[in-house]
Amino acid sequence: MSENMNSSKFQILLDKYLQGKCTPEEEELVVSWYNKISADDQSQQQEVSEAQTEKRIWNSIQAKVSEADVKDQSNWRNRGWYYSAAAAIILLITFSALFLFLNQDPRAAYYADTDALIEYTNGKEYPQTLVLEDGSEVELQPNSEISYQKKFGASKREVYLKGEAFFRITKDASRPFYVYTEEVTTRVLGTSFLVKAYDEEEEVSVVVRTGKVSVYKSTHEATDKQDNPGQEIILTPNQQVVINTAKEKVERGLIANPKVISEDLSLRMVEYQGASVVEILKAIEKSYGISISYDKEKLSSCQLTTSFTDEGLYERLDIISTAINATYRKTDSYILIESEGCK
Repeated sequence: MSENMNSSKFQILLDKYLQGKCTPEEEELVVSWYNKISADDQSQQQEVSEAQTEKRIWNSIQAKVSEADVKDQSNWRNRGWYYSAAAAIILLITFSALFLFLNQDPRAAYYADTDALIEYTNGKEYPQTLVLEDGSEVELQPNSEISYQKKFGASKREVYLKGEAFFRITKDASRPFYVYTEEVTTRVLGTSFLVKAYDEEEEVSVVVRTGKVSVYKSTHEATDKQDNPGQEIILTPNQQVVINTAKEKVERGLIANPKVISEDLSLRMVEYQGASVVEILKAIEKSYGISISYDKEKLSSCQLTTSFTDEGLYERLDIISTAINATYRKTDSYILIESEGCK
């Protein structure tokens, strides 16, 4: 019987078995299959298509059946045991298909309709700007790939990135924007930020220019629990996180050269004549979106006469620190100024 059996007939036979309609010979054959299928079949799954997996399992079943001696069985008239055997065989096949589904590229779950998916690779030697259907812009670097839906869903906006891209996301509080890479997921509502995640590099980085983003480890489970990602890192302007995937090391901090996020508060061509240092520091905080911590009581008597033109953040802090005999240092998310105050 095994030589003439195909997968369709196999499924029909299992259905008959569960309904209690098999002949004694058919019942014996099902139980024989169950006894001969190795338990280690489940541990030999590979990242191939579901069709390939089903074929592999079917071939395995046929091979085992060919070895079966259906005459050497005993105690097979126990109907409850029959049901358990058939259910276990079906479970094995179902498990195999489910295993593959959970371990395949997550795009397959979200973007099964390839006609609705746009996939673009920047093969040029300079950045390419893409405009998404919601008005968001993506500046894709050379040798980088991105894929996204032609029209985003009603509850979320999603893209998949390999390489490096700078995002300017249109605000939409009802539809968070997700950037998936192999290792991390970045979630935003409306902001601008850089994601760098090349396959050949161990480090993945996310740098925030404006707004606020949430960064957390990409897992297949996370794609179904995006609003509750668990361990996450919140980044604000001029902050970054660098994740070394090989060493499982995470470093969060300020970027090397913070950018002004509000041009009207950029402090360019500003002159101060006996101005309060506390007020100057408040203006710098607003200009860069970076928190600056200091003892307000000690600095309350400090005044400064100076002018700012095109200096960077740290150059401005150097000027202030020198003038009031203070020091400063960067922490993971803010700047700490230490001073004994002014007499």
